[in-house]
Amino acid sequence: MLRETTLFDALQRELAIVLDETRDDESDAEQLATRMR
Repeated sequence: MLRETTLFDALQRELAIVLDETRDDESDAEQLATRMR
């Protein structure tokens, strides 16, 4: 049971990191689009 919890925590952390990076990429794209107008 403990091992499953540790794995779940690790997966959640990875997912949070990926989501943060995706959010950063989206805001970068928006800034570029705004600059190009």
